Amino acid sequence: MSFRTITATERGTPAKSVNPSTSGRADAIEYPERHWRAQSVWQGVAVRQAADAPHAHFRQREDVLVAMELVVDYVRGDDTTWLRPDVQVVFGVEDCSANRSTFNVWEEGKAPDSVLEEASPPTKGRDAGYKPREYGRIGVREYWRLDPRELP
Repeated sequence: MSFRTITATERGTPAKSVNPSTSGRADAIEYPERHWRAQSVWQGVAVRQAADAPHAHFRQREDVLVAMELVVDYVRGDDTTWLRPDVQVVFGVEDCSANRSTFNVWEEGKAPDSVLEEASPPTKGRDAGYKPREYGRIGVREYWRLDPRELP
């Protein structure tokens, strides 16, 4: 199995912008918002339903963040290394009401506790190989992969 790196242009995000006067400083990096689009109507429905269940379950907990399609930046100073789980659950978050456009591991003090990826034909191999390894490497304790086509 092989993977190839997807460039910023291919994934529809601008290339890294660096202020010349602060070049090389980790705090000078701008982490762009990355926009998600469902691969199909069914994928969008599955992701929404997968996010609704933990959101309802933890709705009374002010320290639990449940997010859908929120980018996880995990290497400070590198805006090209990131993951976007379909659903993530994070315990012990100080301000769950904040409207985050990204989840920066170094700012939050931890990686998500649990992530779920809904498989689609274009991402199936990456979801089964690369992502579980990378999530484990950054400290995610649970990785769930949902493939509705494999359900009875």
